Amino acid sequence: MLVRVIEQTFSRICEENGIKYRGAHALRHTFGSILVRKGVDIKVISEILGHSTVQFTYDKYIHIIKEMKAQAINLIHISDVKKYM
Repeated sequence: MLVRVIEQTFSRICEENGIKYRGAHALRHTFGSILVRKGVDIKVISEILGHSTVQFTYDKYIHIIKEMKAQAINLIHISDVKKYM
């Protein structure tokens, strides 16, 4: 019963804010995604979400981690390289 109330409430909140409703589990994944983007250690995220292994958590959020790696690489400009060469 409580799960149904949560689903209905979340659905209504999404509708009121112009967000496509994707189920309450999407909220959990969004929470994990935000923590990854904020640089929280993957082990901490795994423990918060109650995943059975850190590897499971890593596999779920690998797409964000790859994106963050690309962004980190793109932070380096040729002017930075010239300073240290």
